[in-house]
Amino acid sequence: MDIDLAMMSANKIHIGIIGLGLMGREFASAISRWHHLLGKDPVPVLSGIYDKNRETWNWYTNHYPELKTVTDDYRQLQANDAIDAICAVPHHLHKQIYTGIIRAKKHLLGEKPFGIDLAANKKILEAMKENPEIIVQCSSEFPYFPACQHLIKWIKDRKYGRLIEVRAGFYHSSDLYMTKPVNWKRRIEFNGEYGCMGDLGLHTLHIPFRMG
Repeated sequence: MDIDLAMMSANKIHIGIIGLGLMGREFASAISRWHHLLGKDPVPVLSGIYDKNRETWNWYTNHYPELKTVTDDYRQLQANDAIDAICAVPHHLHKQIYTGIIRAKKHLLGEKPFGIDLAANKKILEAMKENPEIIVQCSSEFPYFPACQHLIKWIKDRKYGRLIEVRAGFYHSSDLYMTKPVNWKRRIEFNGEYGCMGDLGLHTLHIPFRMG
């Protein structure tokens, strides 16, 4: 079978991951599964990773031998012409890293909530307005789950009649273990003063926001 290497290269999106914790591994795993979901659309390829903690590198280098850039300086990913898009990091780093990615002309799949506070969010929005050709999107978009897509379609088709009030909520599994050490999501300096709502609350609000 003849393989058109030029066509293969043209149909790839080269991804860099900044921050190699749980969500970094989740995103890398999604990249591996992506070819099951798409037809002729571009296929994501994990091409670069960054984390200051070099012990986190091993999981990625063991599972993704095609990695080209492995670094403890995230700016190497921003400056790398071979990387098309980048996904990223905890809230306290959003302003610094997100604005840098956008201004480096890389597409961004960022973790919610795009800034540890309103001031940080405004800086990220400024960078987006300066670079309208760059795709910037939250990579934790609950509405893209198939069941939620069906629900949103019903809302648009007005199958529920007139909606007056929506109450939404969920239980997060880490809250069930009272002896679990406090992680960064419960610490103001990393997660912000809005606490758990800033990190997790968006999941309950995504669909209500789309209701108008």
